[in-house]
Amino acid sequence: MFKCPHCDKKGISVWGKLTIGMYNPAICKECGNEVSIPFTSLIVLTVLFTAEFMSVLFFVDSIILKIPIWIVMASLSLFFYLRYVPLIPKYK
Repeated sequence: MFKCPHCDKKGISVWGKLTIGMYNPAICKECGNEVSIPFTSLIVLTVLFTAEFMSVLFFVDSIILKIPIWIVMASLSLFFYLRYVPLIPKYK
């Protein structure tokens, strides 16, 4: 669970943070307010994940190596996203 920027209680689930988008905010289970992530973080994450995917696609020839590398890279990306991308209050 992650702290809500509105009420400072742990009301945002991991799944809630993972599914946050521009038009899909997470809802705090404690206070009911909407929470989002900064737009710049969303753009940076999209560019980085695409660059990771494409670099493996073009620089690794064996499919036997591509799949585990993609799994490791996706896991690391999700870890850093959950750990370091801040939650911000979304106002109506």
